[in-house]
Amino acid sequence: MWVHHLRRSRREHLVRRRNGIASAVFSGVPVVFGAVAVTYGLTALRQGSLAGEVVALVAGYAALYVALALIPTFVALSEGTEPVAALRYGVGWLAKHPTAALSMGLLTVAVLAVCLLLTVGFALLFAGLAFSLHVAVVEAVDDAAAATESAPDAVPQ
Repeated sequence: MWVHHLRRSRREHLVRRRNGIASAVFSGVPVVFGAVAVTYGLTALRQGSLAGEVVALVAGYAALYVALALIPTFVALSEGTEPVAALRYGVGWLAKHPTAALSMGLLTVAVLAVCLLLTVGFALLFAGLAFSLHVAVVEAVDDAAAATESAPDAVPQ
């Protein structure tokens, strides 16, 4: 039992060590797009620039899309997948399951709102609850998709 725990602990450490830098880089991408959206949006509002509003809208959309694509990416990274393969998986998962991804994003915002009401609990609860929700949704959707693909099609006679 103790040896199993030690092996699992070592594996988790190696996954964190190998994928930590990629996780940090990936998590900065939606922040950059969001900063561009806010900067161009505020400037466009002050100056009345249509081009600035378009850039802000496109950057905001890109920030949301990347943030939703990174949710399954981080799930794959936590399981030990290589960073590029995990990113491909995340983008592919988002393309295959847009409704589940949007639902997961909205649920994450709801968890954020509830945790913000618990000011002290926010720091303790939000990250754990949100990631647990993300892992559960991604695994459930993948299991349902695998079951649907493996089920034989009924042919009416």
